[in-house]
Amino acid sequence: MQRMFRSLYSRVTGRLRRLAGRSPDDRRLVALRRLVRATSSLTPFAGDPRGPRIVHFPVVGKMFLTNIEIPLALALNARGASVEMIYDDATLPICELISMETVESQRQICDGCVAHVRRMLDGLPIRIRFLSELCPPSGVQQFHDDIADLTFAKILQYEIEGNNLGRAAWRGMLRYLKSVSFDETAENLRVLKRYLVSAMISRHAAAEACAEGPIHAALMSHGIYTPWEPSLRAFQDRDVPVAVYDRATGIARFQFNWNVSPNSGDMAAAWDRTWRVRQLDPTSRRQALDYIADREQFRNEGVKFSTAAPAAPDALRQSLDLPSDKTVLLLTSNL
Repeated sequence: MQRMFRSLYSRVTGRLRRLAGRSPDDRRLVALRRLVRATSSLTPFAGDPRGPRIVHFPVVGKMFLTNIEIPLALALNARGASVEMIYDDATLPICELISMETVESQRQICDGCVAHVRRMLDGLPIRIRFLSELCPPSGVQQFHDDIADLTFAKILQYEIEGNNLGRAAWRGMLRYLKSVSFDETAENLRVLKRYLVSAMISRHAAAEACAEGPIHAALMSHGIYTPWEPSLRAFQDRDVPVAVYDRATGIARFQFNWNVSPNSGDMAAAWDRTWRVRQLDPTSRRQALDYIADREQFRNEGVKFSTAAPAAPDALRQSLDLPSDKTVLLLTSNL
């Protein structure tokens, strides 16, 4: 299985580089869908029901990673696996796509996610499942009832099977508010409980998938936040290895890790193990220097952080209540 995943970058993402990441809309997968649907036989992409079962857990159906998730599923099927993709169909009360600015439009966002999944996978030989199949409405309501009386402190300590779901809900809340903290208001408690229920559903769906039969491996993005972290822990508790992926720096680049977030790799250990004694040939050295230059100038980025029209310094200070006689230092550690 590890050999299978290692081959995906060069044999799938490499060949589909022109499709993956060029555009943020559905056009990035149109060529792939046409190619697969136009083949004389879809059998190679349908997978082998007797092959190793792989549970692909994208959950959120309209993300920047859709352009790699579908090729991954098709590639694994073509190599003899039996892949099933599990998406949310508005079963989660809230997810990381929702923030305090977009919560009023949550219904439209959820409907758009489900429609996107159905549109992009229409006609492709991939088994699609939705969370409501693994966690029906009656189960969701029971989760709401179970936590109805919890306080902020109790939520932070909330565990199932030894896994703390409250912390995942707390992190979702911080993302929702785009803040490092929040006040213990009635409204914030209501939203926090919605994130906790989402975490409970995520864990339950993974556990139910495991209960249906042996799973050779699971596959998901991020490995953090309420749609993924609780399910990651549930898979691990049942001895299912999980390949976790995320977008890397640059267009059409992705990073993978086993059983932890792709951003959690130990670079010091990798350096000592592989790179400390390795001499770069002229081509590799040029690639490394070009990469550093691209990072410094924000070239070839999948996400643009700069704006076309920077705000006037005085107006920006006024909007943030910053004194005009004080020096401002901005640290963007996540960039």
